[in-house]
Amino acid sequence: MSLSMPRSLTLFMLVVGCGWILWQIQRTKSGGPLPKIRKIAAIEAIPEVIGRAVEMGRPVHFTSGVGKIDDEFAPQTIAATEILSHISKLCADYDAEIVTTVAPALVLPIQEDAMRAGYTMAGKPENFSPDQIRFASETQMAYASAAVGFITREKAAANIMIGAFYGETMLIAEAGVHAGAVQIMGTVRMYQLMFMAVVADYLLIGEEMFAAGAYIAQDRVRLGAVKGQDHIKVALIAILVVAFLGAVAGNTLILDLLKKYGN
Repeated sequence: MSLSMPRSLTLFMLVVGCGWILWQIQRTKSGGPLPKIRKIAAIEAIPEVIGRAVEMGRPVHFTSGVGKIDDEFAPQTIAATEILSHISKLCADYDAEIVTTVAPALVLPIQEDAMRAGYTMAGKPENFSPDQIRFASETQMAYASAAVGFITREKAAANIMIGAFYGETMLIAEAGVHAGAVQIMGTVRMYQLMFMAVVADYLLIGEEMFAAGAYIAQDRVRLGAVKGQDHIKVALIAILVVAFLGAVAGNTLILDLLKKYGN
């Protein structure tokens, strides 16, 4: 059974895109120039925020929202877990208290392991306690109530919300505001990003979440992948610009091809 033209074009673009990313990874791994990622303000602010919590003698609260590891929000949860490991390492270095509130049960052991790894990297594995990660509930509002309760009771100095969030966003964020916490937030869900922008001191916007792991670790493989993806984005934007300019000039060839096969 032969592929239709739209599917053939999609397959061709997929193969070319994946091939380019793999080539960039190989090139970076084999000693090529190390790609540089621009500074991400929300990640750069984490040490300062944790240091503030230590000075105030108050805890750091982290949550990755209601995203699971077996749904469409799994990439966000995995990215948030990687950032959690980095935050845990810094908290261990600074002797800061960190508590993580978890909604999905399947995420609990993964994030517990990430926190333990962070303490191990800091050389203080004995300082980690499983009590620092708390399963709230898979019911949305019950989970939100648990997070709000901790922030309010313990007067958290920092509230870090990175992952997939729904209507609980403002409930937890408002508790952070009342507690006087510095808030670092990030999500790919545009419906919630607008609310986060109102209350967050530092914001991870969309794909910054996924680039954060490479930014933190400075790992050649991940940096190469990010570079390859950025090249593909630039190429797609260039095609759209050329199509627009062509349409303005009266040549709609590229625009017609995009309309016909773009889906």
